[in-house]
Amino acid sequence: MPHKTTDTRFSMFDDMSFREEAAIKLIEKFIQFLRTGPQAPAFKYVQDSDLPTVLTYVRNGTYKEATSSIEKVDALIYSMQQNFGRSEDMDW
Repeated sequence: MPHKTTDTRFSMFDDMSFREEAAIKLIEKFIQFLRTGPQAPAFKYVQDSDLPTVLTYVRNGTYKEATSSIEKVDALIYSMQQNFGRSEDMDW
């Protein structure tokens, strides 16, 4: 991308140019990589579940275990959605 036209790092002008089609294809390729590679379970949790990140789950290894497979992350998503639903209904 030929964005470095001056010696300054930042610019207040809209003179940056790049090939839009190539950039969009690159972004789409990267998203496909995230959806299909070994990081697919984590990507599914973060992008598709609409659930928050619970720091205690990070610390106790819940996310690490759940993101080892799509099936495990699906089970975690289902469980968390059920728990959030019950708490919203105040049905403990």
